[in-house]
Amino acid sequence: MSDTNKQLQTSGEQRSHITSLDGIRALCCLGVIGHHFGIPGCKAGWIGVEMFFSLSGFLITTLLHREYVECGRINLPYFWIRRALRLLPIYWLYIAIVTAFVLVSHPSDWTQINHWTPGWYLASLWLYFANLAPHDMWIHQNATIHLWSLAKEEQFYLLWPILLVFTIQLPRSWIVPTLLAAVSIFAVMPGVPESFANYARYVPIGLMVGCSVALFMRLEARSIIAQWIKAPAIRNVAAIICALMLAVLAIRTERFGDPATRPWANRVFVPLYAFPFTILIAGMWYGTATRVDRWLSVRPLAYLGMISYGLYLYHMPLVNMTKGGFVLLEAHTGIHVRFVFTAIVFLALTLAISSLSYSFIERPLLRIGKRFRPHPVTPGEAEIATAELPPVAMATKVSGQRFHQLDGLRALAATLVVVHHLCTASLATTLAAKGHAFLANAIATTTASGVELFFVLSGVLLLRPYVRSGRPMQPGRYLYARVRRLWPPYLMAWLLAGASVFLVARFPTWWTRGASLPQFSWFDWISQLGIVYTGNHAFSFAWWSLSVEALFYLIVPLFVGLIFLLKPSRSAMVAVFALTVAAAVLMTSQFDGVLGQHWWPVQRFITYASCFAAGVAMAQFDFGDRWGWSAILIGIPYCMIAFAHPKLNVHVGWGLVYFGLVAVALNGKSTLSHWLARRPLVWLGERSYSLFLVHYAVITAVCQIVSLLTMQKGWQYFVITRAIEIPVILLVTMFVFHFVERRFAKNLVTADRFWPITFAWPRREIFVEPSPVLVEAAA
Repeated sequence: MSDTNKQLQTSGEQRSHITSLDGIRALCCLGVIGHHFGIPGCKAGWIGVEMFFSLSGFLITTLLHREYVECGRINLPYFWIRRALRLLPIYWLYIAIVTAFVLVSHPSDWTQINHWTPGWYLASLWLYFANLAPHDMWIHQNATIHLWSLAKEEQFYLLWPILLVFTIQLPRSWIVPTLLAAVSIFAVMPGVPESFANYARYVPIGLMVGCSVALFMRLEARSIIAQWIKAPAIRNVAAIICALMLAVLAIRTERFGDPATRPWANRVFVPLYAFPFTILIAGMWYGTATRVDRWLSVRPLAYLGMISYGLYLYHMPLVNMTKGGFVLLEAHTGIHVRFVFTAIVFLALTLAISSLSYSFIERPLLRIGKRFRPHPVTPGEAEIATAELPPVAMATKVSGQRFHQLDGLRALAATLVVVHHLCTASLATTLAAKGHAFLANAIATTTASGVELFFVLSGVLLLRPYVRSGRPMQPGRYLYARVRRLWPPYLMAWLLAGASVFLVARFPTWWTRGASLPQFSWFDWISQLGIVYTGNHAFSFAWWSLSVEALFYLIVPLFVGLIFLLKPSRSAMVAVFALTVAAAVLMTSQFDGVLGQHWWPVQRFITYASCFAAGVAMAQFDFGDRWGWSAILIGIPYCMIAFAHPKLNVHVGWGLVYFGLVAVALNGKSTLSHWLARRPLVWLGERSYSLFLVHYAVITAVCQIVSLLTMQKGWQYFVITRAIEIPVILLVTMFVFHFVERRFAKNLVTADRFWPITFAWPRREIFVEPSPVLVEAAA
């Protein structure tokens, strides 16, 4: 038996490379190349991209889950390093050449669409968000038009492993409902509008199907369906179904044209085709060799599959070059001869460049990437490793200390936000209308800066237990703990906010019209049930920061992994923080509006990146009073300048101010830390999340009810409503905290105290000295 056949019969549990899958990669890539070059019969070759997505989803999920089973965890930094070594070098080499052409291109070659300038288009190529860039910006954009799929793949590699770590730790009872929820998406696709179907093409269904089938095969390996998928006969049937469906798509495309066929294909064909194709892949991975496997494993096809990444990356500029040669030959030869000649030249150049790239760039880097493969840990090795761990790392629980001065800072942050929505926002609007722009900006941004303080504290409190105390980062448990901590109080606030906005919409008054509140919409309300949402701020203008903070929660495991991997010094962390500040200052004004309204959380996250970076830096190192006061003295003048020049990113200035404030507060010997650890501030700080959640709904409801009872406007109405709102906000906050939030928070010293003035503070529980052990605070 040949070596190839022996490899094909090896168990899928032990393999990381299968030759027949190289053959599938080759067919996918050849289909896309034929589609772009215009080879007859290849108009439907674009489906190769969807096939790539299904293959990537299945393989990445299968390999990561196998790593979890064999090693007990998924090493996310190692995974990302392997992916970076495989994909980034030749991609960035290609983009560097494109950048050179952009820099020497004439301005007339560009058409600005919305806020997309040539600089932002280049940024989308370098940073892998080219799938968001509009078409027809550049006359030479055909050279990069195919990179949207690589951007989507890279986004998948970045986000899916984090979600997978959380998914595979769920109980088995969640498997079937999760898969049914995924299948329901495909079931409704034939009936969705064409605009959504076109957008769904950029949220690849193939990736979703590949991931779902891989999880099912790994988690339900002994089920009847899993055994049925592994059967050789089923694999042959799946291959026949795929071939017949491809024939139908090709005939329909040749008959009606690609523009007329694509909407139908996106809505109907792609969801249906992804399932038999992924079943075929699963059978090749887990099953024994069949005739289909041997056909796909022939050496020429397997070699093309190995270099398929280079073939896909380099082929578009070569298409344009050879088609230019086609035009030059027009006067000398017939059309068929010209086409065959240019096709041969194109294929030869593409194959040669891709082969050289694979031999001299990709393959050496693949060897380096093998060094970052995790190794299974045997029981004996686990005992030795455990014996060598320090006591802090071996502890399953961390000591119950808490920095109460940070509770005081949380109380300050929540108070600033509440004051902003109670009075200073409307006051700033009045001042701006009367021409006092500087004073309006100063008042509004100062009280709204409580958000910046929350962001800085999040960086400190979320990372410090992992980078200081030796707590192991388990992304699944970490994300579950975050959801369990944040969502129950949010659910109560979501109900209150929906009721208040429904009241406003049902009984409109003069205040409703003056406040310019949106109409109540069931869809908008339900869409905000998840903490991260992308719709309009219809129910609470305060909650946008929760969406931004949730994005930070998702990348905390990445930060922890990078810190452990790179072990940066204090100077390196300061340099990274300074670069983040500089980038936020220089880029924010140019970035505004580029991603559109549905991507505003990402845009806001970039705007506030310096605040999160400050928290990450303080999570690893203590900076002390000198650094703290220096940052404050730099941040305050910057804020003053930003008040007069709104295009400057004022959030950078407040980030510096609060970096200094937190740095001084963490010094347990400072006067500030003792003031912040006082009883009322700690009591309010432990309830700051509930206060932040409910205050805007109370403001809306009280203003509406008072306006129903009186037609009086002016300062009297303002005083009456605020006099009612302040105690009601505190009362609702105490109820939400007492009956909901405290049941999910940890390490609270005022949890059993409903009122702030009726308990004796146990001074022995006050900790303001820096401690090597810090539990995860209720941030």
